[in-house]
Amino acid sequence: PPSPNPPYGCDVSDAFHAKQLLVCDPRSMHKPSRILLRSGSASSVFTGPPYPKQQGIYDGHWGDAWFSPSGDWVLAVFRGDCEVATTYLINVSDRTRVPVGRGPSGEVPESHPLGWTLSNLAVIDAPRSACGTAFAKPGVYLIRPPSRIARYVKLPKGAYALMWGG
Repeated sequence: PPSPNPPYGCDVSDAFHAKQLLVCDPRSMHKPSRILLRSGSASSVFTGPPYPKQQGIYDGHWGDAWFSPSGDWVLAVFRGDCEVATTYLINVSDRTRVPVGRGPSGEVPESHPLGWTLSNLAVIDAPRSACGTAFAKPGVYLIRPPSRIARYVKLPKGAYALMWGG
């Protein structure tokens, strides 16, 4: 079984069988935020920040990360400038990180991961953005990894989405 105590600055975000995802915030803008994959007592860097250092600092940190029901994918949120959330799907076997959505200039639009369906679809809330780039159509998206939209649900103005269970 995985070690019970995460390293300093890290919190267990999710577990799948004998694997754990640890979200690590270095508490310094000069060091990168990262997600570790731990199996037993061994840990390795699963992914680092999606953006390079700018003028000597890292802008943002990983929030949470969750395994898909199959354990093949990870749904993770990165909070950058203005605490704008962006969502990524990460392949567990090769650690390929795929942003959910792309803006007109290639930027990743604001979105909030809500979880997974039992059929391995990522559930994403794409709000009207106040600070960052927004999806062309705000609403809730079901995403089949790595990036195919399986379903879109438009929300009434002023509504927001929540999810619980699977």
